Amino acid sequence: MLVGWFVGGVLVLVYSQSLHHADNYIQVDRYVTPRHIVPEWYFLLWYSMLRACTSKVLGVCLLLCGVVQFLLNAGVACYHRYAYSPGDMSETSCCMVVLVCLGLLGGCMPVYPYVELSGMCTVWLFGLHFFF
Repeated sequence: MLVGWFVGGVLVLVYSQSLHHADNYIQVDRYVTPRHIVPEWYFLLWYSMLRACTSKVLGVCLLLCGVVQFLLNAGVACYHRYAYSPGDMSETSCCMVVLVCLGLLGGCMPVYPYVELSGMCTVWLFGLHFFF
């Protein structure tokens, strides 16, 4: 155990630069996010909703409303566990399709067709509950 502590101490104290990733030494532009930094797949739909909005404050409010809406829908679905109606089933199916589309659009580059499609899917997601 002492040998392990000694080797670890020497590695951290003497050869500390060997523990860093090579990308840490690349000169970067602080106004541009590097291409290799992308959100995880489970955040892509929220990322596409945030990216579709031009105002940062409105985007954050939209993001929070989306999360609250998702949690409320999950809570209502758990509460009405055995109440299946054609309207509920079609609303749930449409909501899942829109969420999958938003997830796919979140992984795309932020250019012309994808940002507008993200905005339309976001409007559709929030407006879905008024139609059903």
